[in-house]
Amino acid sequence: MAILLKLKKGTLFPPRNLLGLGRFHSNSEIQSPDLSAALCSFEEMLHTRPLPSSSRFTPLLDFVTKIKCFSCSIDCFKQMRAVGVPLNKHSASIVIKCYSHLYHTQSGLTVLACCLKHGIPLDHTWAYNTLIRGFIFEDKTHEAERVFKNLIRHRLCEPDLVTYNTMITGLCKIGDALTAVSLLRLMDGRGCKPNLDTYNIIIDSLCKDLMVDEAFKLLKRMDFPPDVVTYNSLVSALCQLDRWDDVSRMMKQMEDVSISPDIKTFNAIVDALCKRGSMEEAEAVVDIIYDNFHMDVDTATVNSLIFGHCLQGDMANARELLNEMHYSAATRPNADTCSILLLGYCRHVNPFKASLFYSLVTKPNKVARNILEMEHRFFSMQSVHDLLDFPMDHPYVSFLQPGGNNTYEDALALFRFMEANRSNLNSHVKVYNILIDGALKCDKFDTARRLFHDLFVQGLQPDVQTYTIMIAGFCHRGLLRDANKLRFLMDKSIPDLNSNNNTRSHGLLVDPLHWYNCIELYGCKSNGATFNLLVRALVRNYKVDNLKKILKKMAEAGFELDPSSAEMVRYDRKLSLEVLELLVPFMPYDHYAKLLDVVRAMKDESGEKGARTPLREILPAGRKIGIPNTWLLELMKEEVEFPRNKCAGSQAVNEEAEAKKLTEKLDDKSGEKEQAAKSAGEPKTKGATAVEKEVTIDRLDIRVGVIKEVQKHPDADSLYVEKIDVGEEEPRTVVSGRLKYIPVEEMQNRKVCVLCNPKPATMRGIKSQAMVLCASTSDKVEFVEPPEGAAVGERVTFPGFDGEPDDVLNPKKKVWETLQVDLHSDKNLVACYKDLPFTTSAGVCKVSSISDGSIR
Repeated sequence: MAILLKLKKGTLFPPRNLLGLGRFHSNSEIQSPDLSAALCSFEEMLHTRPLPSSSRFTPLLDFVTKIKCFSCSIDCFKQMRAVGVPLNKHSASIVIKCYSHLYHTQSGLTVLACCLKHGIPLDHTWAYNTLIRGFIFEDKTHEAERVFKNLIRHRLCEPDLVTYNTMITGLCKIGDALTAVSLLRLMDGRGCKPNLDTYNIIIDSLCKDLMVDEAFKLLKRMDFPPDVVTYNSLVSALCQLDRWDDVSRMMKQMEDVSISPDIKTFNAIVDALCKRGSMEEAEAVVDIIYDNFHMDVDTATVNSLIFGHCLQGDMANARELLNEMHYSAATRPNADTCSILLLGYCRHVNPFKASLFYSLVTKPNKVARNILEMEHRFFSMQSVHDLLDFPMDHPYVSFLQPGGNNTYEDALALFRFMEANRSNLNSHVKVYNILIDGALKCDKFDTARRLFHDLFVQGLQPDVQTYTIMIAGFCHRGLLRDANKLRFLMDKSIPDLNSNNNTRSHGLLVDPLHWYNCIELYGCKSNGATFNLLVRALVRNYKVDNLKKILKKMAEAGFELDPSSAEMVRYDRKLSLEVLELLVPFMPYDHYAKLLDVVRAMKDESGEKGARTPLREILPAGRKIGIPNTWLLELMKEEVEFPRNKCAGSQAVNEEAEAKKLTEKLDDKSGEKEQAAKSAGEPKTKGATAVEKEVTIDRLDIRVGVIKEVQKHPDADSLYVEKIDVGEEEPRTVVSGRLKYIPVEEMQNRKVCVLCNPKPATMRGIKSQAMVLCASTSDKVEFVEPPEGAAVGERVTFPGFDGEPDDVLNPKKKVWETLQVDLHSDKNLVACYKDLPFTTSAGVCKVSSISDGSIR
């Protein structure tokens, strides 16, 4: 109670600071008595001296987070850090979670970096999963990709099933299902088995892109039976493609494996039938739902039927279905119901009848209101039925551009509704350009990428403006490699770009001013290479007005032409005097005087005296022209000083000094060679060199070993750590990555062939001193096993090769890599090098069942 009285008087902290009333907080957080009590306790602990340990603060942070006061929890964490409470793994995990929920995942990544820097033992896999999920929720899958790649590349931790599934979900969200398939292969190769959800996510994405054949290929690779979610995705895509025979086959297959279809399965069929105008068949499917499967239809089913009636102009039946929806709790009308009926009235009756319907039976919503207003405007322009010709001043375009009461979310919702109802209005690239540009301006990069991907799915061809907007978006986020790929895609997909002066030149839009403005709009700063590319494009197409504007920007940024651009300008005889005059101040030092002479000669021929464009219109005050840059002046000074110092003093003295230095250098090298020869036991003969040892199989030290102990690697689920006896005083520690295919029980006390002389390597913190040889195929791994009578520690030999093995194989010489190519199991299951068997005193070494398998 004393604390509360102090708070009211403001003697400790202002209440706003204490209760965390920052810019993220709402009044509901402050009114909660539980939150107030927790914050009072936190404040009391904060002023206790000495400060309590960080573990005392953690339960309070955890409680505030559990009641979803994430911003308040972050403010408490900041106050803890401000007064010197040390960071621990529990508080760090809580604050990372809070930042992710508040769509400030980048701040959560900073907290993780702080933990790594100070060596705090955080659960890294959980932390990275939280961050990757947060970036995907924020429409920043590119940031999630960056975190995931660093996780793999730097081996920060081993990704688990949640990590892979989250990343695959993000890739499918932006329409990159093929990369998701590649990630599935990586996942399998690193020993993390995918589950049914993993396959369902990818199959659903492939089906949405109408890549059904690829989805069926993935279905065959599954190690477990599909469920109703898998079949729903496939049935939906097949219905959209009008492959009704395949739909029947899938339904029969579901029946054979005892999987009962749910309402979503039938909704996909009913929706496809209604959109193609087959209302009798759609109503027959509804009867089957009632009679055969004893299920109730939902709102989505009735909406599809209403749309089918509206498509045929049968508004009476559509209204009758709407009236029936009010009598069933499972089929209450929603916003889509209202919007579909409004669209039907506008197309087949008139917008004024639609207005009456809107005012009587619906609750106001943005999509319905926008449709109504759009059709009112369009009704005065031309026939509502004629939607094939898309005028650029169509009202639909204005509703897709955020402004006034419309937000970008409203515009996207209208677009998605029109797309779902197969409106011709969405079959124009301009519509996508507007939405992609709006998404980038609202920092919804994933939405922009998905819209760009949907262009191709819909069979549309992006235009130059589409590519320009997307390339600028990639550049703004530092994805330069993706931007470059997109530029090459533009070159291939628009082949006539270079055919005339109104399209493209040297990989850039011939309207480089638009390109420059677009790049600057998204925050990309142009460098010297950018400006040179822009200038070359404008010079070749004689765009003098735009050239002046770009040169002015170039002068303000302090750049000049590079040697390549300068050479092009000097030797292009088609350039006008005005263009050359503009470019003279931007020429590098060694080209400036030559081009100036060309300009003067052209002026003398034409009789002109003054400049056509005064330089003060382009160049800023104080800019120097015709003078080398600072770095060039320093280089020139060095080039002059070097010969001056070299020739200073008597030439004879210099020659004598150089000869003396050369003699000393030769003596030093001779001494080094003699010392090397002595250490190698070679005679001190002039020019003696070490003979490179031939790469033969007897350089490998392969021995018979017994696995004495097996356990899982503490930091990696896919690795085993074994103790193997190879006839030495102490068993060798071996870390194996491929043995996840062999149960631990079968490895104990088992004889194996061990390569004992590779260079020791540290794998996830444990040094591996040898390598167990196994035969493998794409889906199977087996030990190379010596015969029963082989002695532990006995060397495995090969007929015709009896040399001594290397002490340690030099990784730079690639001895193992060269020989491993010819190690295999033959048709008789004998382990061989080429045609020579692995041989011991008790016989040859074999594998259990893999023939013609690679041994490594």
